[in-house]
Amino acid sequence: MRMSVVFAVPLILLGCTARQAETLATTSAADAQRIDCIDATRIAGRRAQGNRALVFELSDGTVVRNDLPDACQGLARASSFGTLAIDPIESRMCRGDSVRIYDPADLPVGGIKAVPRCRLGAFTRVAAD
Repeated sequence: MRMSVVFAVPLILLGCTARQAETLATTSAADAQRIDCIDATRIAGRRAQGNRALVFELSDGTVVRNDLPDACQGLARASSFGTLAIDPIESRMCRGDSVRIYDPADLPVGGIKAVPRCRLGAFTRVAAD
């Protein structure tokens, strides 16, 4: 009996190590798909996915999704008309930045300054449609 316990301990430890390695590999693959910022001047196309996500097509063919931390008022409506304009503060858009997202044909009386700002979330590289 004592002999079987001695052999079981290394096997259990090996199982834990393999599981941890698998978890690290999965996490590393997900991290490899994350992007901190995108260059707004390289955006070739954009569309909304509901009120909480934006999909950007970049000029090099890369497709990136931004999952907004909060719902963005009017995002889905603006995108449904086929026109979605984004007014970033700088030429780079990064997680945590705020942008104005709107349909240019549906600007409120106060103009672009009256459009509420939405905060960007994490960017993730996704497969092209």
